[in-house]
Amino acid sequence: MIASKLFRILTSAVVIALTPALALAQTSLAQTSCWEEAGASQAIDPTLLKAIAWKESHGHKEAVGPADPKTGHRAFGMMQVYSVHLPKLAEYGITKQHLFEPCTNQKVGAWILADCIKRFGKTWKAVGCYYTGPASKNIAAQTWYVKDVQAYYAGYRRQEQAPAGPPASHRLEPPIKSKTPKPPPQEKPITPAPSRAFERVSGDSNS
Repeated sequence: MIASKLFRILTSAVVIALTPALALAQTSLAQTSCWEEAGASQAIDPTLLKAIAWKESHGHKEAVGPADPKTGHRAFGMMQVYSVHLPKLAEYGITKQHLFEPCTNQKVGAWILADCIKRFGKTWKAVGCYYTGPASKNIAAQTWYVKDVQAYYAGYRRQEQAPAGPPASHRLEPPIKSKTPKPPPQEKPITPAPSRAFERVSGDSNS
């Protein structure tokens, strides 16, 4: 079930990744629509994907994370897709190099988040899972990560509601910061309460 779902989602991403000339010819509007496509593929709010990407890499498509000292794994692209997923992705023609193509990376990131949502529901716990992995018990790390993603999500929502400005660039723009000072971080469990970040997209996700 997971394999067939992943195949359907990532087939179009592979085509885009293997045609760089076409990708370079895409307009800013087409580039922006990759977020919409990635979100729609898993019934996830694309604004949430943007917030995660800003937290992970500040939107840098060629970002490479440091190697894990224990496993040697590292993360690639704007959504910092962890190399532990490469064997499964390779079954569908997705390589490490493809993860530096923004549209492909966004769709793979959405697929990973969808698996967390399947495990923990449409909650902020699922967003914490994206960072630490589903088996992690590091609540403090998840809480720290989620607080930042929440702030970036709110910033992008304000950006969406602001008057239209210049055409969007190919690079992910920073979210609009809140004028309200952020409270000091607190290390407490992430409650499984429904998240507003998921209210804008209907339907259940499956991975």
